[in-house]
Amino acid sequence: MTSNHLQYHSIEMSTLLTVIFGIIVGSAMLQGCSGAIIGGTAAGISIVTDPRTLNGTLMDQHIEQQVANHLYEHHDIFVDTAVEATSYNQRVLLTGQIKTEALRRRIGRYATQLTNVKVVINRITISKPLTLSREASDLALTAKVKIVLLGAEKPGFAPTQIKVVSEDGRVYLLGFLQREQGDKVTELVRHVRGVEHLVKVFDYVR
Repeated sequence: MTSNHLQYHSIEMSTLLTVIFGIIVGSAMLQGCSGAIIGGTAAGISIVTDPRTLNGTLMDQHIEQQVANHLYEHHDIFVDTAVEATSYNQRVLLTGQIKTEALRRRIGRYATQLTNVKVVINRITISKPLTLSREASDLALTAKVKIVLLGAEKPGFAPTQIKVVSEDGRVYLLGFLQREQGDKVTELVRHVRGVEHLVKVFDYVR
């Protein structure tokens, strides 16, 4: 896997995610999973805006892009690695695979020094990049978790409050929500088939 993977997902993998998500959605609706269909009538899914402010969302996107650009610009150093930054409410999760502990710490320090970053959770592992089949499994796992979250929507909570990241069977949940909501979401996701380890990266409403 080349360093270009650090900045952009391949078209093939994006297409695969769309197909996998479509299959899982279709299956869930046929089975009446998580209340997607109730009594033969499709349950309404409200369109809720991201709980972050517009400025906060833009800051998160900028942080992610800065990390991606840093990796791309130094691709000669970060060769044969697959690292991704996910920022939610300026809490940055680093996932992926890298060659050495020194490089893992280096990218962690870089993210920590970025403007507006509150905290960095560095979960990069020292190993070779995942195989395409493993990446496909993670994409399918993310889709399954999102389906479960759709079924959990209720007044005061919407799936848009949660960002899901799957990496080698580990599922990371990022979000800005009430502590009680976070506990309920965690319990739901914990039982999703394929989740080998669950990590909460929540920012709780005070």
